[in-house]
Amino acid sequence: MTEKKNYQYNSVLAPYIEKYIIERRMSGCIFNGGAYQLKRFDEYWISNGYKDIHITAKRIEKWLKNVQTKKRD
Repeated sequence: MTEKKNYQYNSVLAPYIEKYIIERRMSGCIFNGGAYQLKRFDEYWISNGYKDIHITAKRIEKWLKNVQTKKRD
């Protein structure tokens, strides 16, 4: 059986991310990949200094560009 990985989330979104992961895992998903991607998103949120929970299209687009750039490196 695959062990569920737990990450520390620190942004203002942390409580929402953690609750979402709990729900996914309670439905039977291991969700390690998703939890890791949410960890990266949490780090992005902090590194950009976002202090609110407003996830806008502009912010998502910026994160996606950041993810694509890191994949190429």
